[in-house]
Amino acid sequence: MLFPCRIKPNGLGSAFSNNMTTFRILVVDDDQRLTALIRKMLESSGEYEVLEENRSHQVLPAALQFLPDVILMDVAMPGKDGGEIANEIRACQELRNTSILFLTALISKADTGSKTIMRGANEYMAKPVDPAYLKQRLAEILGSRKTCEV
Repeated sequence: MLFPCRIKPNGLGSAFSNNMTTFRILVVDDDQRLTALIRKMLESSGEYEVLEENRSHQVLPAALQFLPDVILMDVAMPGKDGGEIANEIRACQELRNTSILFLTALISKADTGSKTIMRGANEYMAKPVDPAYLKQRLAEILGSRKTCEV
């Protein structure tokens, strides 16, 4: 089975060829410093194109325009919480199969990976986020897509 994949454009100063697969990650949190940090960390690998969204009411429109492969999302945000947004995403035909990974301070490190704590997500990760573990989880979530033909 083939999965959709995206091709990394050969940008200025890029060491990547036109046939390198990249994945789109939407990072959602009301903490702009955190979303910027995650974006920089993921984009530095050359494997991800990252969009930050810091306003809960703008997540669905941003996701519909960006069409991410994975959404990393805080649970507790002003306005809509992560569960409400996840339900909106699951109800949307274009996004319903998008993986959602909740990033939250509401669980312990021991609960990380649980699929039963909160509604709408595929998985949960405790804050503060461990960069190596986040990259590992993204690689596992997206693993089957990395085998797509280009």
